[in-house]
Amino acid sequence: MAVQSVAQLVTLLIPSRLSEVAKPVGLNLVSALPFSRGFTVLAIERIFDAVFLAGLAFAAVAILTGQQRETVQSSGLVLAGIAVTGLLVIGVVLARPAILERLSDRMPAEWLRVQLEHVAGAVSRLASLRTTSVAIGLSAISWLAAYLIFVVFFFVLGTGGLTLGQVLVVFVASTLGLIISVAPGGLGTFEGAIALSLAAFGLPMATAIAMALLLRLCLVIPVIAIASWFLISGDLSLSRILARLRDWRGRNDRGE
Repeated sequence: MAVQSVAQLVTLLIPSRLSEVAKPVGLNLVSALPFSRGFTVLAIERIFDAVFLAGLAFAAVAILTGQQRETVQSSGLVLAGIAVTGLLVIGVVLARPAILERLSDRMPAEWLRVQLEHVAGAVSRLASLRTTSVAIGLSAISWLAAYLIFVVFFFVLGTGGLTLGQVLVVFVASTLGLIISVAPGGLGTFEGAIALSLAAFGLPMATAIAMALLLRLCLVIPVIAIASWFLISGDLSLSRILARLRDWRGRNDRGE
C-alpha cells in the first residue's frame, strides 16, 4: 500500500508517464526487488489494465452516440490492440522460455544478462494458474473500486439522476483523459473529459465543470494524506529513501 500510495502522489507531480518509474523504485526501496523485475511487474499490470479498460470502453460505447461514441470506440480498439499484443508476448515467453535464455546468452554485458533473467523470472510466475487468477482478480477489484467511487460521488451529490451506465461513461472518459495527458496527474484532460461527458447527459456546462473539479479534490486529498503519512513514518519515509540513495552512490563510487 505504501508503494502504491506514494506512486499515486508522484503521478500528481511528474508530467506524463514518467511517474511510472515510481512504483519499481518504491518496490526496490521496500523489498529490494530488482528494477528489471519491478518494471516487468508494472508492464504486466498495465497489460491487465488495458484489458479491463478496453472492456469498459466497449461497454460504454453501447450508451453513447455521435462523436463521443466514435472517440471512445477508437480508444477501446487501441487499448484492445495493446492488450492483445501484451498478452501474446506473455504467452510466447511462457510457452517458449528458451527464447529469453538464448537472448540472455547473446547479451554483451553481465548486467544485461542478469536483467533478462529477472524479467524471465517475473513473467514465469504467470505460469501458475493461481498467481494469474490472483493478479486478474486484484486488477478487477481495483477497477471496480475506482468505478464505485464515481458511483458514490454522483449518488451523494444527486447529480441529475445519472444512471449507472452514464456514470460508467464518465468514468471511462476520465480514465482516457488521464492516459492521453502529458500534464501531471492528467491535469486538464481529466476534468475536461468529465465535464464534457456530464454536459452530454444534460448538465449545464458550469455545473459539469464544478463537479469535475470537486471530484478531482475528492480523489486527490486522500492520496496526498496517505502518501504523506508513508513518506513521514512508513517504509518509504524520506529518511529511508535518502539513506538508500547514499548507499547506491557509495556502491557506484566503489565500482560495485
